[in-house]
Amino acid sequence: MNEIGEKFLPIGTVVLLKGGKKRLMITGYCPMGNGEKAGMVYDYAGCIYPEGMIFAENIAAFNHEQIETVYQKGLIDEEFNTFHEKLKQVYNAMSLVSMQAPDSVLNTNNSGNNQPNNNE
Repeated sequence: MNEIGEKFLPIGTVVLLKGGKKRLMITGYCPMGNGEKAGMVYDYAGCIYPEGMIFAENIAAFNHEQIETVYQKGLIDEEFNTFHEKLKQVYNAMSLVSMQAPDSVLNTNNSGNNQPNNNE
């Protein structure tokens, strides 16, 4: 098992979630939940690995704490490091807003992604 390390692993990182049977590849950051999870902001968006994103409905939204194993890290360079610092600032601001916003505001956003189905 590789060390998970700091939150917001780079795009292209391949992980296995706790209790998962299928690996995921990180494809984005801060997806918002929909349906019952509307208003929730997750750490990562991902697709199944190695198949990739076949259907938009197959996008997984998950949090850093759910990662059990990191199989391969994506590219880390100066551009990622700059982006990473900005991402942390935005994420912290989003977390503060979601903690302060009333439920009625948070439940109006139906865009976003589904939680992962680790039984695939």
